[in-house]
Amino acid sequence: MTHHSLLNDTLRFLQESFSPKTTWAVSPTLFHALQKKETLAPLLPKAPPAKQINIKESPPLSIPKETPLEVRSLTNNVQKLFPTFSIKTASPSDQGALFLQEALQSEVLILSFRESGESDRFLQNIQLAISSHFTKAALIDAKQQHFVSSLDLLFHQSGIKLTLASHSVFAQPSLLPLLKELPSSQERFLGKSKLFLLSPFELYLKTTIHKQSLWNTLCTLLANPNTPASS
Repeated sequence: MTHHSLLNDTLRFLQESFSPKTTWAVSPTLFHALQKKETLAPLLPKAPPAKQINIKESPPLSIPKETPLEVRSLTNNVQKLFPTFSIKTASPSDQGALFLQEALQSEVLILSFRESGESDRFLQNIQLAISSHFTKAALIDAKQQHFVSSLDLLFHQSGIKLTLASHSVFAQPSLLPLLKELPSSQERFLGKSKLFLLSPFELYLKTTIHKQSLWNTLCTLLANPNTPASS
């Protein structure tokens, strides 16, 4: 076979192989899908149905109520950590005794009937002013039992010369037997101590005029002990 005939045979084979009449073996399913322009999904094994799991909601956690911290437990813990450190806590009776001792060492006694927090702060300011400019003054809670049980000691046997109180003093049954008034001078006493009645606290807290008038009167009373203590 010549070189020319071999070339012709090769060309003839290529023409027959890639002729438009050539048909390819296609499965009917693939042929149908190609006609509809669909994409065949890969054939995968079916997964078993998922088991239904019932999730039960857990009950809400119960939060314990806060318990107040006791001084005794705190003291015990500190003593365990520091055995050589001693802690002393004052009982209410001890605190009352301290207030009473301070009152017995004062010349001016200021009674608080706990009308309000603002009135107590106002009385405390008066106490500080008197103690700073004149003589020792004490502020005491007239509602406490240690005060009621010491009335004779305070107003008959002590050196208290002046007592300041609001008109609530007339509503205290324990103090009524100690109240006295001189009709000639309208001067009032609480036992042996002169009694100065304060105006309603609202007047002192709202205007400075009443504060200044009160302070001027107190300055006169403290500078001149013989001055009648009329409100």
